Amino acid sequence: MASSFYLPPSGSGGSGGSGGLGGVAGNILVAEERKPSGVSSGTNIVGANIRKLAEIPVNEIAGASLNNFIGSTHIFAINLPAGKYRARGIAQFHGPDRTQLALFDVNHGGSGSYILNGLSSFGRGSAKVSGSVEFYGSFELAAAGLLELHHYTQSVSSGNGLGVGVSSPFGYELFSQLVIEAVA
Repeated sequence: MASSFYLPPSGSGGSGGSGGLGGVAGNILVAEERKPSGVSSGTNIVGANIRKLAEIPVNEIAGASLNNFIGSTHIFAINLPAGKYRARGIAQFHGPDRTQLALFDVNHGGSGSYILNGLSSFGRGSAKVSGSVEFYGSFELAAAGLLELHHYTQSVSSGNGLGVGVSSPFGYELFSQLVIEAVA
């Protein structure tokens, strides 16, 4: 199934080059959290929610893959070889008060490290406000990385805190997405 993904236009957000995120043409990975049409993404927890990036509709980066090893505690992580990258992450929420999205490298520094942080958002949980959080930036991996999309939430919203299904005719719900482009 095809995927539609947003890449900031050339020249926006500090990117350069001929388009996309400004990196090397043909070196893009797109990872997505999808559900069937009408299905919500689920209840969030207080703290870091690992977004379930279980679909890889586009992978042009040699050596990159979904970490789907049975028994792995990081089943929704992306294996990425050493290199320089630009990335954009976005995730939906419904109800949690305070939220923020970040890119986490499980392998970095022995206990992991946040390598890109997004803007903080206040959603006014009692009003069940829906919205999205995102980040955009560049990073370098000196060694292979195991990347997860972490979505911090301060309060629980049962059933649909990580996104509400809208039952559209488009085939599936899309709740979070990570687009990575190799730049060197």
